[in-house]
Amino acid sequence: MESVLIRRLTQLVEWTLIALSALIFVVVFLQVLFRYLLRQPLFWSEELPRYLLIWMSFLAAALAQKHDAHIDITLCLAPFSTRARQVLKILTDAVILVFFWSSSTAAAW
Repeated sequence: MESVLIRRLTQLVEWTLIALSALIFVVVFLQVLFRYLLRQPLFWSEELPRYLLIWMSFLAAALAQKHDAHIDITLCLAPFSTRARQVLKILTDAVILVFFWSSSTAAAW
């Protein structure tokens, strides 16, 4: 059962993804408009959508992890019991968490 805080954070991430998508659309549209119609390209209009897309990828990956929507190889899990699958799921999530933590601390150096 989900807590109210988790549901609110999930909704916040979903709305943030929608807003980022709309913002990317607007910026790219303005980029095309300014570059080809007005012949005055905006200097920031190439990098902003790139960084917004990066943030969208991270947020969407987190949302997919919450909904357990990442690709699974169910053929490998089929021989195991339900309890063993749960243990493997917890172990997999722990490995993912360690990987993200180590990559974020390595990026800080």
